Amino acid sequence: MNDYYTPNRSWYERAILTPGTNIWTDIYIFANSQKAGLNTAVTLMSRGEDGGNEVLTGVISIAIELEGISRYLAGLTSVRSGAAFIIDREGRLIAVKESGEFLQPVPSPEKLDLPLLKDIGDPMLELADLGLEQSSLKLQDVSGTREVMVKGENGDLYFLTLAPAMRQDWLIGTIIPERDFLLKIYKNYYNLAIAVSLAVFVVGLIVTIAARIFLVRPMKQLVSETRKIAQFDLDGVHRVRSSIFELDELSVAIEQMSRGLGSFRRYLPADLVHMLVKEGVVAELGGERRQMSIMFMDLEGFTGLSERMGHRVLPILGEYFGAMTSVIQVNRGTVDKFIGDAVMAFWGAPHFEEEHPTLVCRAALECAARMQDLRREWASRGLPELKVRIGVNSGRVLVGNIGSEDRLNYSVIGDPVNLAARLEGINRDFGTTVIISQHTYEAAKYDVVARRLDAVKIKGKKQMVEVYELLAMQDDSGSIDGFEWIPVFERGLDLFFGGRYEDAAVDFKKVIEMRGGDRPSELFLERVYAHGPRGAAKLLLGAPETIAP
Repeated sequence: MNDYYTPNRSWYERAILTPGTNIWTDIYIFANSQKAGLNTAVTLMSRGEDGGNEVLTGVISIAIELEGISRYLAGLTSVRSGAAFIIDREGRLIAVKESGEFLQPVPSPEKLDLPLLKDIGDPMLELADLGLEQSSLKLQDVSGTREVMVKGENGDLYFLTLAPAMRQDWLIGTIIPERDFLLKIYKNYYNLAIAVSLAVFVVGLIVTIAARIFLVRPMKQLVSETRKIAQFDLDGVHRVRSSIFELDELSVAIEQMSRGLGSFRRYLPADLVHMLVKEGVVAELGGERRQMSIMFMDLEGFTGLSERMGHRVLPILGEYFGAMTSVIQVNRGTVDKFIGDAVMAFWGAPHFEEEHPTLVCRAALECAARMQDLRREWASRGLPELKVRIGVNSGRVLVGNIGSEDRLNYSVIGDPVNLAARLEGINRDFGTTVIISQHTYEAAKYDVVARRLDAVKIKGKKQMVEVYELLAMQDDSGSIDGFEWIPVFERGLDLFFGGRYEDAAVDFKKVIEMRGGDRPSELFLERVYAHGPRGAAKLLLGAPETIAP
């Protein structure tokens, strides 16, 4: 007959004396299994039928074998190369991950002879004992998680960690090689939490998941949005909503900053800024010499139109600037600045473009074609029709950050820039749309269709400059179908400059007939009629000087 009587057990008596408190017994030998263990117990209270004071209903107790705790510690994969153990405040070993067989009862079955860490013969436990000795850590003073660095005989470092268990006179410890600890610190943290309490582990897991959802993920998105701003990709910046007030406010600030920069971007060549950021160009005074191509374009008669229309001319100007900017960017050019109704653009910096002469010629022709479309649109709306003039030149210029310490402009300067601006104005004299310099023509002549137009004198230059009218881009076959009149015109030029005016006049008239009108041919006919044989000496010097503004 089993003489086990619950009310006589110490855990029952202690629970009754401290109702509502979770009590723990000392370690003792279980009568049934003859194994070492302990009990935890708490009273169960309820109210009577009359709803009065709480009365004792019973006592709930759980018996825990130390051998079971040891087996649980042995299953922790996070400390497989180290050791996990439980000790009391006296340094006696309660359980270790290897086994519980070292717990040997003494003649009194209610007492146990618990060994110390160093008594087991386990190298890891000996290191733990060495760490306690070296750090002079008093186990009675450990109220929170404590960490100690231990250096083994072979020079390897180990991390010894001690933390209070749910039973206040117990400490849970781990000793892990530094190489494992650094690689698996977070995993070991959660495994240790499981060893302390399943409830703590669950709470920790929930907190971690919540942090990733509500903190880590929004922070990563905010970092991504901030990088877009750093790369001047302002159109791609979006607000990251978060239930955390501070993160939500930070997201609003980032979005407002992108909008502010987006508004400010309208005052800058955004494609240039984006490219400068991508190329890593530092915003400081300085530049370099480089072969580049420059294009200037202007609207004929715009000054008079702006005087007549006043502020109503601004939408027309906006359409014009928008169309020209789009064409330039598609052809890998950079809009430098708007000067009144003029546009300045360049090719070849900051990103190097080997084919910049061909690209600028294609852009010039497409700008002229787009202007024709705008003229038709404006005419259908009853608006004045405007004509564009374009000048193109290529050469070695200085490009970089130009200006002062307070205000910089990434731009180009040099004689080739000035020449491009002056070539734009020469269109007025010849009735042409696009004039390119000899430098640009020589670099792109296998890709373009152009006619030699004249040799003109540019204000500020001593030598005559040969100029060409840009007509079209060559197709893959290199044929010039529709431009058979070009050789006739250029032959007339040679005859004209050779003093054979009558023969030259024949060719110029033929070109006018072939084209149904040609202003440059008409201009040279005027020169022939104006000067005739008496003007031979002057004409042999290059015809009357054409001076660009």
